[in-house]
Amino acid sequence: MKKYESYAHWPKGVGIELGNDLNESTDQHDTAPQAEAMARRLRVEGFGGEGKIFPNATGTRFTPVRNVIGGIVKLVTRPEMYAKADKGIRPILDQRLARKDVAGLICYENLQMDSSMFGHRAFLIFGDGCENKTVFDAAAKRLGDVPSRFQYPVFYYEK
Repeated sequence: MKKYESYAHWPKGVGIELGNDLNESTDQHDTAPQAEAMARRLRVEGFGGEGKIFPNATGTRFTPVRNVIGGIVKLVTRPEMYAKADKGIRPILDQRLARKDVAGLICYENLQMDSSMFGHRAFLIFGDGCENKTVFDAAAKRLGDVPSRFQYPVFYYEK
């Protein structure tokens, strides 16, 4: 999954009907400069590079990380992550983050309010040397084997 998105809002009634309220087209990119270059190119060259139809607006945005149930997985700072982690596991989190092949941590939490496991959290690493290479890979999964034990991604930290 790409991290950045370029978008363009096209005028209505000119043959480009995209079926959404903004008449918006999007494209996915690995980096912010790539997304910015595409948005700039659309402003200069127009639709299909033909110079005939130009967007009303263009821009870029960070692609939100979504979990397996469609919720947005929030990016947090290191202090915010520590505030949400039990004091006893903070040294373990530091050890995991010290690895060069680890890009960050994702936190899974039990969200089932009628479960005895409600609120329980687990932290998993992601990065080149991990089972989950990116936060998008990790966010597409849940932990647990029965509904009352399911844990879903709720936030992540990237180094």
